[in-house]
Amino acid sequence: MEVIQTTKIILAWELFEQGLPKTHIAERLRINRDTVRLWVQAIAAMVFKPKV
Repeated sequence: MEVIQTTKIILAWELFEQGLPKTHIAERLRINRDTVRLWVQAIAAMVFKPKV
């Protein structure tokens, strides 16, 4: 994965945590809103994964 792509994913998560709507995040990063949704869902699944 490219560094630029990784940076966008991290930035998208940080902006989402600050309460920015996914549409605004997508516009700011110049990516599709669905891409933001997928990234946020994937990170949330890793961060909030219940421990067994």
